[in-house]
Amino acid sequence: DETVAKQAREQVAVTMGLPGPQIEQEIERTIINATSKSFGVVVVDQARNRVVSNLVVRNENVPTSRRESFHTLDDGQTGVNIEVMENHSLTLGSAGHVPLDECELLGNAELKFERPLPAQSNIEIEFRLGDDGRLFVYASDLTTGAEIEARFEVECLLSQEDLEATRRKDLSRTVS
Repeated sequence: DETVAKQAREQVAVTMGLPGPQIEQEIERTIINATSKSFGVVVVDQARNRVVSNLVVRNENVPTSRRESFHTLDDGQTGVNIEVMENHSLTLGSAGHVPLDECELLGNAELKFERPLPAQSNIEIEFRLGDDGRLFVYASDLTTGAEIEARFEVECLLSQEDLEATRRKDLSRTVS
C-alpha cells in the first residue's frame, strides 16, 4: 500500500510539474453535500395518467433550486393541489416522468386561484433545497398572481455535523 501511494504521489507531481513536497500543498479536497433523493410534483401526462415530474434530482449539489412552468388541466379550475413527492429517479422535468408508484408523498400545498381559470393557464412551481435539509416549494398562478409557499423537512443530506466531520477526516489524510 505504501509503495502504491508513493508511486501515485510521484505520478501526480510529474503530471503537475511539481517537486514531491509541494504536491501536498497543491492538492485541494472539496467535500460537497448532495441530495440522495429526487423531489418532484404530481402532474397529469398526455394520456391523463398521474405521474411525477422532478424538479430536483438525486446527486445534485445543494443548495439547489429549479423553477418550471405547468398549466391547469380543466376549464373553471379554482385551484391546484400541489403534491410534493420524493423518489430515487434521475429523470428531470420534461425529460420524462416517474411513475407514481415509485414515489412517496412528502406533503401537499394548495394554491387557490382568485377566480376560476381556463384550461392551460400557467402555473409556476419552484423548489429550493437548502443544505439544512429544508425543501421550500413556491407556486404562483401567473394569470391572477396568487402565490403560496410551503416548507418540507427532508432526510436526504448529510447533517452539518456529519459534513464537517467528513471534511476534517478528509483533510487529515496525507499522501506519503
